[in-house]
Amino acid sequence: MRRHGSQFTRRAAIQKLGALFASAGVFPTELVAAASDEALNVATFHSFIDVLLPADAISASGSAAGVSDDLLLLAEGSELYSKLITFGCTWLDSTGGDGFAALSPDDQITVVQWMSTSDWNQIPRRFYYLTRQAAMDLYFSGENATAGLRLNEAPQPNGYMPPWR
Repeated sequence: MRRHGSQFTRRAAIQKLGALFASAGVFPTELVAAASDEALNVATFHSFIDVLLPADAISASGSAAGVSDDLLLLAEGSELYSKLITFGCTWLDSTGGDGFAALSPDDQITVVQWMSTSDWNQIPRRFYYLTRQAAMDLYFSGENATAGLRLNEAPQPNGYMPPWR
């Protein structure tokens, strides 16, 4: 993982991802039964992450911050998550003529908003929910969480200065 200065490790991310799958009720038999030879469209995945975590005047987008690359790296260690990403991106690409990445930003937002309220037992909603949770953990555990904030360093390990100084 890229987050060298953070306590967010690949092991912790995989554990969180596993907990999300378990709590979401995604069982291997469901995804194995739906297995296909679809190839992952990485541009679609980057675009999806950028809809979830758009750039602003202070912070980078999710893909620019490396979140989508980190999630793809995590997917290499999880066959189920890898399949879910592939199925989710395949579905996203079916929403527009030239694929999700070619849609206008407004259309991309509309598709992702629909995903967030769709049927839980279908791939679009599970892909949205699980990927969003993991993306938020990765994004806000890095430098992006404090970018642009005027924070002073913590007073530790030396403690607070006495009030009479």
